[in-house]
Amino acid sequence: MDSTRVTKLAAVVGAASAVALIGFGLIFPTQEDPGSYAGWRRGGEEFFPGREVAEMTPDEHAEALIPTLQAEAASERRLAREALGLLLKDGVSLGEAARESTAAALLDMHRLSTGTAKEDVQERKESLQLLVASVKGDAARSYAESVLAAGADADKRTVAEALLQPGALRGGTLYEMAYELTKTNIVPETLKPGLIRKIREKAAAEELMAFVKETQDKKALSAAAVEVQNLHKPELLGEVIARLDEMELLKDAKTMPWFQGALLSEHIRQAQGVELVRALRVVWTRPSLTKTTFKAVQETLASADPAVRRMAARLVPDAVKYAALQSEEGEATLTARLEVETDPAVKGELEAVLGDIRRTRRPAEEAPKEAPVSEPQPQTP
Repeated sequence: MDSTRVTKLAAVVGAASAVALIGFGLIFPTQEDPGSYAGWRRGGEEFFPGREVAEMTPDEHAEALIPTLQAEAASERRLAREALGLLLKDGVSLGEAARESTAAALLDMHRLSTGTAKEDVQERKESLQLLVASVKGDAARSYAESVLAAGADADKRTVAEALLQPGALRGGTLYEMAYELTKTNIVPETLKPGLIRKIREKAAAEELMAFVKETQDKKALSAAAVEVQNLHKPELLGEVIARLDEMELLKDAKTMPWFQGALLSEHIRQAQGVELVRALRVVWTRPSLTKTTFKAVQETLASADPAVRRMAARLVPDAVKYAALQSEEGEATLTARLEVETDPAVKGELEAVLGDIRRTRRPAEEAPKEAPVSEPQPQTP
C-alpha cells in the first residue's frame, strides 16, 4: 500500500475515532457534573485505562465537532451530525459563540450539499433540522427565513417539520412565513394542524375547526383532533368527534386518534343527546379511557336518555378492569341503578353487565381450597 493511501486511511480512521469518542462521551454523563461527559472527564481511565482525559463543556464539545462537520468525506460529516444531535438532545443549549460557529458550519454544509444522491438529500435535511430545532441562534433563524423565502420546496418542508420540535426556534418573521406556508400545498396536510396551533396558539381555534370540517385526509383529521385538544376547550370536542365519526375514525382504537381523558370528561359532563352518546362511544372504543373518565360517565347512568344509560352501563366492567372502580363498587353501582330503572332495554343491559361482573368475581371465591399439606414429622431412632 503506497504512503498516500496509508495517510488517507489514517486520517479517516482518526476522524471516525474522534467522533466515536465524542458520541461515547455524550452517552455517559458524569454524576458529578451533568454538563460534563465521561469521555472527557478526569478519571476516565476506568473507560480508557492508562489515560487521563480532560473535561469538556457542551460548548467545547460543539467546537471540537466543527472540523469534522466541515470534513471532505460525507461519512465523517454524518458521524459529526449524529454526535452533535446527541450533545444537544434533551434541551442542552450552547453559549452564543459556540452556537453561532456551529450554526455557520451547518449552514455551510447545507449550502454545499447540492447533489441529488440519497446521502446528499439526507445531509441537507439533517443539517437544517439541527439548525432550526437544536442549535438555533441568530444565524440559524436568518438562514431558515431565507430558506422559507426562496429555498427548494423540500427544504421548506424540512424547516416546517423542525419548527414543530420541542425547543425549536419560535416567533417573529420565521413564524409568519411558516404560517403562510400552511396555506400552500408545499406543507403536507398532516403537518398543517400542528403548525397552525403552535404559531397561532389560542387564536388557532377557529382555523383548526375549519380544517376539521374541510379536510378529507384521515391522518390530517386525526392530527387536527389532537391539536384541538391541545387548546384545552372541551366545548370544541363535540364537533371534532362528530367529524371523526363521519370519517369512520371511531371504529376501533387503532384508527382513533389520541384523546385526553380529563378534557373528554369535561365534554361528557357538558354534552347531551347524540353528542353525549358519541363521547361515550369514544370511551367504549378505547376502554383504558375509563380510568380517567368514569366519574363523568357514572353521572350519565341517571340520564333521561335510555341510549345514554345503556352505553354508560356497558362501561362499568371496563372501569373495573382499569381500576377506576373496585369490582364490589361496580356491582353496587349497577345494582342500585337496576332497582330504579324502568326501561326494559336498559334493564336488560344492566342485568347482562351485572352478570358479567359477578362471574368475574365468583371464580376466586368458589374455587375449592387446597387441603393443607402436613409436614413430615422427624423420625426418632
